[in-house]
Amino acid sequence: MTDAYKAPESELTDGVNTSKKEPKKKKIWYQLFGLLALVTLSGVLIPAVNGEPVRPESLIATPFWFGIFFAAIWRYREKSRFLGFGLGAISGVLAIFLVLFFAGFLRR
Repeated sequence: MTDAYKAPESELTDGVNTSKKEPKKKKIWYQLFGLLALVTLSGVLIPAVNGEPVRPESLIATPFWFGIFFAAIWRYREKSRFLGFGLGAISGVLAIFLVLFFAGFLRR
């Protein structure tokens, strides 16, 4: 009598699904943060291409919103949000430098 009776899964649950259902992740926030990152980048791009001085608020806001966007993406992928924010802020600074670099060629 070493064999114990194991009831089938259907007898144990009585037809009720006991597994926890994960809430569906809303992608609207990721799209919103991405849109805000692009809008702030255009706040740097448009004046730079037209030969006008770039506003300091745009230079600060672009890495910030890129960081928020990357943090949200990293959270969606279940990775470290702080790493995502850091990588996003660095990519925002690089995007600013690239925009200003190419705008310098256009003004020649």
